[in-house]
Amino acid sequence: MDGEIRIEKKETAVELNGLAPDRVRSLRVYANKKTDLAFLSDYPRVEELILRGDFTDAAGLNGLHSLRKLVMYLNLPVDFSNVRCDALEILSASCAVDETFPAFFTENLRELELGSIRGLKSLSFLEQAVGLKKLYLNALPGVEALPDFRKLSKLFALNIYELHKLRDIESLKDSAVEYLGFTLAADKLSGTGIAKILLAMEKLKGADMVYMDRSSVRRYNVVENILKKEGREELLNYQMNYGDWEKL
Repeated sequence: MDGEIRIEKKETAVELNGLAPDRVRSLRVYANKKTDLAFLSDYPRVEELILRGDFTDAAGLNGLHSLRKLVMYLNLPVDFSNVRCDALEILSASCAVDETFPAFFTENLRELELGSIRGLKSLSFLEQAVGLKKLYLNALPGVEALPDFRKLSKLFALNIYELHKLRDIESLKDSAVEYLGFTLAADKLSGTGIAKILLAMEKLKGADMVYMDRSSVRRYNVVENILKKEGREELLNYQMNYGDWEKL
């Protein structure tokens, strides 16, 4: 990071490593008191931004016309309806998600991560992100169904992690997903049912399924045996670690 800002209750510390504000390209901001993002107008050339803390609105993002990567860990609900981040390509969000969140879904957004959002139950809003190519769903305990992937025709990589209540994955059959990660997910679905979905995915090239359960390989063994019978066991040779995901 070129710079870091810490907004505390009594003072704000700014460290830009000798750069003028208008030369900063990457910035990390911590807020330990309620604050808006108006100060971002001093950093018009930021391309990568990490926000963590008690931010009250997102309007300050609109002046960052070069912003391509945004990471948000927000403690407070924020209205995103007026956000305009047309250059944004990568978004990672751990925050309250409501009907205003799709304001981020521009034609340039190609990668999205949603993580640790306890109140989130429906993923149907993702169907508006029609340009999305990579989707990482991480620790969403209330989610029971995947979005309709027929509306996400460009999505080729999907990583599912800790979606224990997930029970409806039928839309994968109609998806364009080529690479699938499936870890600690869909606890109630049978190995047979999951295998049938994998076999129906016409564009699938690799599926990392080894750790779909924390302490048992029973479901994985069922999936493996069914795919072997169909001559498709090579699908399970794929491993989706962090480095592989970044390279996709």
